[in-house]
Amino acid sequence: MKLLHPLRNLFFLVIIFSILVLPIQTKAATDQGKILVEGLQSPGQYNNFVSLLSAKVAKDAYADNVADAKVLGNLGFKDVQIIKIKDQDMKAIVGVKPLNSYSAVIAISISGSKSVENWTTSNYRVGGEKWYDSSKCSNCYVHKGFYNYISQLIIKEDSIKFPSLNNKTLGSIIKQNTYTSGTPNSRRDYFWVTGHSLGGAAAGLYSAHLSSQAEGVSSKAGITIPKSRITTYTFGAPEFSNNNFNNYYQNKFNYYRIINQHDPVPHINVMDVVYDYLHFGNRLTLSDNAKYSNPFSYHSKDRYISLIANR
Repeated sequence: MKLLHPLRNLFFLVIIFSILVLPIQTKAATDQGKILVEGLQSPGQYNNFVSLLSAKVAKDAYADNVADAKVLGNLGFKDVQIIKIKDQDMKAIVGVKPLNSYSAVIAISISGSKSVENWTTSNYRVGGEKWYDSSKCSNCYVHKGFYNYISQLIIKEDSIKFPSLNNKTLGSIIKQNTYTSGTPNSRRDYFWVTGHSLGGAAAGLYSAHLSSQAEGVSSKAGITIPKSRITTYTFGAPEFSNNNFNNYYQNKFNYYRIINQHDPVPHINVMDVVYDYLHFGNRLTLSDNAKYSNPFSYHSKDRYISLIANR
């Protein structure tokens, strides 16, 4: 009989937790999701709250399974899934947060490299690749390896399905968000793109892809997704594009490039000097008073999250 008392106490604790604590946690997550949406709907200036959530989602992109990538789910996103990039240890995590019958937030977080090999293999070698949208962006070149990376993601767009949006694919959603001759199509989604390190460079390129076309790999004149509906936050990203590309896309999407002042990666020119690759976007430099013997400690995902959380 004595055993009943601890069990009874445990039972009451579970009831109290369910009544008092869980609703508070649920409300907090709901409030965060609401604040996120408001920030993405007003993307004209840097938003530290959106930046912090972006850094956390960028970290989740490194997860090996959805169960370990909890941030999007906690923010009310549905259909969260991991998209693996062929022949690499890199991946993207995607999810949707429905707002109404014709609008949702589409989250796309691209991982960086888990190994040094990804910076040195043939797919990630230095050198330039002419950007596919050459009819609009003349003499635009990007990093060959990063271009190969996002090309594999673009190929998968028509196979990434979201049951919460009537089983629409990412590819069909992109097409339904475009404007043709100033006439809006059927959807008004907000694209939230983020990534850390190499994934940050890929996120910048993928955002350019979103802003420039909507018909697979070849764009058509007059078809774009408005700048107001593409918001991109990257963390510790290296250079990935030449000056012509940067000038063309500078005002095509809302791009916030976050760097730790001591992080060596954003300052490493991983490109062939022939193409003269440079950074672009709205830069925010984080001050860091920590003293690390290994400079790459300043590049860590958790370091970025901590610095942004304490701004």
